[in-house]
This record gives sequence, C-alpha cells and structure tokens, in this order.
Amino acid sequence: MSFFKSLFGSSDKGTAEEKQKNEERNFDILKYDGIRAHNVYRFDYAIQCFIKALEIHEDAEIYEHLSNCYSRVGRLEKAEQALKDWVKFEPSNPRPLSVLANIAFIQENYQLTMDTCEQALALDSENPLLYYMSGRAYNGLNRNQEAIEQLTKAIEKQVNYTDAYISRANIYFLQDELVKAKEDIEKIQSYDPENEDATLLFGDIEIKEGKIEEAALTYQKILTTNPFNRDAYLRLGMLFQGQKEWDKAILVYNDAIEVLPEFIDAYVERRKCKEAKGDTEGAEADMELIKKFKPTFDVEDAEPAEYLQQKQNIPF
Repeated sequence: MSFFKSLFGSSDKGTAEEKQKNEERNFDILKYDGIRAHNVYRFDYAIQCFIKALEIHEDAEIYEHLSNCYSRVGRLEKAEQALKDWVKFEPSNPRPLSVLANIAFIQENYQLTMDTCEQALALDSENPLLYYMSGRAYNGLNRNQEAIEQLTKAIEKQVNYTDAYISRANIYFLQDELVKAKEDIEKIQSYDPENEDATLLFGDIEIKEGKIEEAALTYQKILTTNPFNRDAYLRLGMLFQGQKEWDKAILVYNDAIEVLPEFIDAYVERRKCKEAKGDTEGAEADMELIKKFKPTFDVEDAEPAEYLQQKQNIPF
C-alpha cells in the first residue's frame, strides 16, 4: 500500500497544469506497473494498479488487462463488469464485445453470449469467431437450427474451422443426422487426419450405426498414437461394458490406470465391471483406491457426467 500512498499522498498545491502532469505521470506508472505485474502472474497486484489507473482516466488497454486478470483469478463477474465498462467507453469497438461473449459463455449465460455476439457482429460481420460463439450459445439454449446456421456462417468465413465443424457435427449427431455429422468429421480428417476430437466423434457415430467392432478399432487407433487420451479409454471401455464383455473392459481400464494412475473414472468403471462379473473382492479393492483419490466419492453419484449423453445414444 505504501506504493499507492506515495503516488496519491502528495499535496494538492500547484498549478492546474502541474496537477495534470502529475496525474498523467501517476497514470503511466500505474498502468505499466500493472502490465508488468500481469505478465509475471501477479494478478492481485495488477488489479490494484489498474483500478487506481482507471480512477484517473479510462483506457482500453487497461480494461482488457483488468478483465483478463479477473478471469485468471476466477472472478468472472468482475471480469464481465470490466468488459461492460470497456464497451461503454468504446461502443464502436467489437473487441470488448467479443471477449465479453466468451466470458458469458464460460458462465453458461447463453442469452448474454448470444446478445453480445449480435452486437459485435453489427460492428464486425466478417469475424468467424463471433459466429462460432453465437452458434455455441444457441446450442446452449437448445435452439439447434439457429446454432447450425451460425456455425455454418463461421465455416463460410474461415476455411477449415475445426471447432465449428466439431460443434456442428455434434449437433447433427444428437439429432441423428448421421450422414451430415460424418461429412463434417470427414472434412476435418481431410486436412487434419490425426485430430482426436474428430476421431472420437466418428467412433460415436459408428456406435450409433451399430458398427461396434469398427468403433472399437477407431478408439484403439487414438490410444495407439496417444495413450494419454482419457476420453478414448472411457469410450472403449464403456463400449465393451455395453456388450457385457467385462474382461475386455477391465483390460482397457487396466491400461488406462497404468498410464494415468490417478484416473478416477477408470477406477469407477473398472469397479462396475468387477461387480458385474461377481468379483466382490476386486470391486472393494477398487473402491478403496477411489476413496484414496476422492475421499468424498459417493457410489450413487458414480457416473462420469461427460459420458451420460454418450450412453443414452448407444443402441444396446
């Protein structure tokens, strides 16, 4: 605090011109000291500097750094407010609107995301990121047709926009429009054949089509090149579980745990397999391991949340 007192504790004596020069000097010190603190991850101190600088006068660069600092320390509501203040300061600049839309999406405020993207697109209609975020927001509001339209515009604005293709393919997948979903995945694979998200979704499509053996090979292909992909282990293991091939599923989870010893979901699913095949002792041993990593674990809440949707679409 002594640093701030040294800046603001000076006498009010002096001419108006001297006061203005002193304010500008203080502003520059606060701004650039804050930026230096931001760059070395001293976010709390940077926030103090930026707030004091803004008390002298507004500045777009400070608003952007301040919102980033708040985001980095998890104070998203404060980040949102800093961005709204920046929008008021520069209403014709699409940049703060774009960042605000992203913050709103992180907070699952899809209506604000959509509204903010609409404002930004009125200023910058060629920005593919804005169409992409707008599409994600519509999807969050379960307005799938509008989501597809916005994601399609993002793809039209940017060649090989992988995230937009993945998002659109996921919507098609959930709508059982598997031909369209496959087309989007195959487009990604045409320029990025090693893309793991696309390959995972391709495997999900194969399951929905009843191509169980092909899906297993697809997931195994990912693990061959990247043995650290948690999603591939879980999808492959759950595929075998769906077929009641408990031993095969256990082998998958054994491999996962060997590579990722603290992979709780693998222990959870392996325990289920052991219970299903009557291995009570093995299931209890896995429960002890689970509680070692997660003391608050509850058997009634043991389903990996990210796979509930997937399981609903498996046709067995």
